Amino acid sequence: FGVLGGWASRQVHSALTKLELFDQIDDATGLYNARFFVQDADLEMSRSDRYHTIFSVGLIDVPAGGMSGLGRRQAQRMLHAVGRLVRDGVRRVDRPVHGRDRQRHRVAVVLPETGGEGARIFTERMAEKVRTLLWERGLPLEAPDVPWTTFTYPEDKEGIRSLQTEFRAIDRLEHPEETAGKSPRGGGR
Repeated sequence: FGVLGGWASRQVHSALTKLELFDQIDDATGLYNARFFVQDADLEMSRSDRYHTIFSVGLIDVPAGGMSGLGRRQAQRMLHAVGRLVRDGVRRVDRPVHGRDRQRHRVAVVLPETGGEGARIFTERMAEKVRTLLWERGLPLEAPDVPWTTFTYPEDKEGIRSLQTEFRAIDRLEHPEETAGKSPRGGGR
């Protein structure tokens, strides 16, 4: 029974690990989700402080209203295509994230070891690719309709903290059942 119990324990642990990893993925895009961003930004800031390195976050906003005229399946395909485009356009070490608040789809990419100028170039190009994809798929967007911005740590520490707060709110919108019974003093993730 001891061998069987040990094997069963390892199987349960493996299944829970897989479930936890799955919970970090956004269903609509296949990118990481808002909860992952909050945790990952904390990790990168700690790493940056310890090793005296930099990192940046590129942020692209896609207005949700532009997709409101689409059918549910067409909007799902559109978001999946955006996720694939972003995933295919980043380095292995970069972590792309998607979250949706009430007005927009937010695509953030954590860019380790990337300074402000590199982040600006990357984010501007990615925003243009997203705008082109949306336009080619029937959403008539102009360049200003896909705004973008960048933050570089440690100079933009407050901007990254503010972005974490926004993604925490997105996580609460995406997972209201998990945050409904928690106290405001921290019992959440």
